[in-house]
Amino acid sequence: MKIGSRKLAVIFCSIALLTGVVLSPMIMWDGGFQTAEYRVTLRTQLGDVINDAELHVTDSAGNPADRFPIMEYTTGNPVGSNDEGVFVIHQVRSGLQFGGRYMNLFGFIPIGRKDSPAFEIVFLRNGRPIGSVGFRSLAGGIDFSSAGRVRRTFTVAEIVEDRTKENMNEKELSQVAIDEEFPIIERTITLKIEMQNQSPQTTASPSSGL
Repeated sequence: MKIGSRKLAVIFCSIALLTGVVLSPMIMWDGGFQTAEYRVTLRTQLGDVINDAELHVTDSAGNPADRFPIMEYTTGNPVGSNDEGVFVIHQVRSGLQFGGRYMNLFGFIPIGRKDSPAFEIVFLRNGRPIGSVGFRSLAGGIDFSSAGRVRRTFTVAEIVEDRTKENMNEKELSQVAIDEEFPIIERTITLKIEMQNQSPQTTASPSSGL
């Protein structure tokens, strides 16, 4: 009788699981990051601008993320700030850029991928990390429609990865690839550091427009 009860329990669980799978549709989705010009300023807790840092971009595995989502960054070529200590960077890709599929087993157990890819913006100073912020945080919570706008022109050479350039000639690389207006997104990131002592703690304060 005890063995029979165990078998019955296994059968019941199997039926329940199968029913949950059958009744939980697989949802396909796709999306993309908004095109934008980001103007990022690093400051200490005392309000001093950190103007000697460099910007790197990594994917969820910690590998360098060339050209996406930040066009200016490529492996071994970190982005520097301008004379005012502002990093001016761009997300230039439009349309669908990523996607996935997921299901809610029994209506509440998520299985699969529901989020956009995770990228990390990492700041280094004198070769040492001083802070980082997720690109989702950098781009999140912004009303792009009300932001100020600026027109930018980029050539093919500025937007394609190095391995793609190897198969293109100078004329192809010099052609204009993008000529459009970008929303201006200003971000101030406060790093809990002293100018001589770095620490990876980061606080981001967003603002949009000019």
